[in-house]
Amino acid sequence: MKKSSLMPKRKSLTAVVNEHQRLLTNFQLPDGEGRTFDLYRYQAGRAVLLVVYRGEWCGWCRAQLAELNDQVSWFRDRGVCVVALSPDTELYTSILQELLHVSFPLLADPRWQVLPRLGLPRPIQATDIRPAIFIATAAHQIVYQHIGATADDRPPMTDIKRYITERVAPIY
Repeated sequence: MKKSSLMPKRKSLTAVVNEHQRLLTNFQLPDGEGRTFDLYRYQAGRAVLLVVYRGEWCGWCRAQLAELNDQVSWFRDRGVCVVALSPDTELYTSILQELLHVSFPLLADPRWQVLPRLGLPRPIQATDIRPAIFIATAAHQIVYQHIGATADDRPPMTDIKRYITERVAPIY
């Protein structure tokens, strides 16, 4: 039975964040093309879908990023920019960017500068990294988050799109 990511059963993992509106603070990280990426500059007054993937080696992550890449124009048409980051090195981020021909930024955070600020603790083993989705408004308020309990625990794209359509795109 599929669980709904919009009606969470475990609030600690999936939440429509409203009682403690957190801000998605600005950060700079290297992207898959060797440049320094600045979140707020890229966001430029738009909402953002931030995807945390486990690494270039993760098959579920590759599938999720490929699906996002196929749908990226849907998000852009609604004023939502897409960004993905992982604890991979710049080299592996670059390899994945080239392999998948992703049209949105893939970012490297191998020193765990940004991931802990999102509530993702550094695991002992790389295989314990948890995938996550965050949606923030143009004003940087995180209004939705899903932190996977397992490697394959990700909300379906239909749920993400529905949430954006109902709660984020009308604001844009």
